[in-house]
Amino acid sequence: MTSPSTPVAISAATPTQALSPEQKRFNKLTQQIEQARDKLACWHESLPPFITAMRERTLPLAQAAQQTQTTWVHELGRLLEQKGWNQRERATMQDLLCEAAWHLLQGQDEPDPELQALYDKHADDPFGEAQQQDHEAFIDMVEKMTGVDLGDDAMDHRPEELLERARQKLAENAEHQQADSQPTKPTKPSKAQARKQAELELTAQSLRDIYRKLASALHPDREPDPDKRAARTALMQRANQAYDQKDLLGLLALQLETAQINQQDLALTAPARLKLYNKALAEQLADIQYQLRHLEYNFRMDFNVPPTVPLHPNKLVKVLDMQVKELRLSHVSLEQDLQAFQDKQATKRWLRREMARFEMEAMSGDWF
Repeated sequence: MTSPSTPVAISAATPTQALSPEQKRFNKLTQQIEQARDKLACWHESLPPFITAMRERTLPLAQAAQQTQTTWVHELGRLLEQKGWNQRERATMQDLLCEAAWHLLQGQDEPDPELQALYDKHADDPFGEAQQQDHEAFIDMVEKMTGVDLGDDAMDHRPEELLERARQKLAENAEHQQADSQPTKPTKPSKAQARKQAELELTAQSLRDIYRKLASALHPDREPDPDKRAARTALMQRANQAYDQKDLLGLLALQLETAQINQQDLALTAPARLKLYNKALAEQLADIQYQLRHLEYNFRMDFNVPPTVPLHPNKLVKVLDMQVKELRLSHVSLEQDLQAFQDKQATKRWLRREMARFEMEAMSGDWF
């Protein structure tokens, strides 16, 4: 048997012989699949320890920052009780207080009564009403964007539950539309459709042929030796899994590993069959790449990683360090604000900076 690590690749029969375009494409696809598989495996290995480390390192910092921000909000409330602020300064402090208090209250299972009372005192609408309006606006937005009726009980469900409900209804509607669009009478497929269907059937047949050869050679019941039977069982399980997943590369690798074929056999594969192999490998690569994109997208959304920040599963510690740094900087900034709040002139300077920031964000369309 060849080593399990033997690469599935086509080599030229002689040093002077050049590979055909399909042979070169076969080698490139198998190499890309192996690289994509390694990266996908790396993601699955790296995520659990990253999440554990993230929880251990950031949770205490986040809790400390939350406590400091609560103090920060109450200090703004104390300052608003004082005289000596002009109308613009007072409005800015109220806006900042309400924004911070809103985010703190939204993150609590049971709203802090003192914090809620402070919010209600300075906001246009009480927190309960504002929360209801915010939820109604969210429901309205989702229904308009998806065209899905979220139901009369939508107000009783959290945003993530409503998004899942919308996703399920969209999937159901798509299935119904597909069923309704099926012609009542069979129509003759076009030449292109017929050719594509024939290629799919031939590709499936190629996978079946390889699988049957493996099953015939590896079936455990044909091995009397218990140790060898156990090894065959493991190989047969791999073959079953590869066939179920339409993993052509995995089936070919098993053929190489069990010496059913060698590199020369691959080089002698008929051009028509090799073309079918390449189609199957291209689909396999596209599926793995989709999984990678999905993983990366979810990671960026879950941990607020901007698209401009490079991501690699082996270097997630950089993301963790970035999150820790941002939390610490945020905490330091809050503490500096609290120090400034002890002096009226320092507070006025701080307010001028905040008002300038609002103006810049309003100009760029980012103002809250």
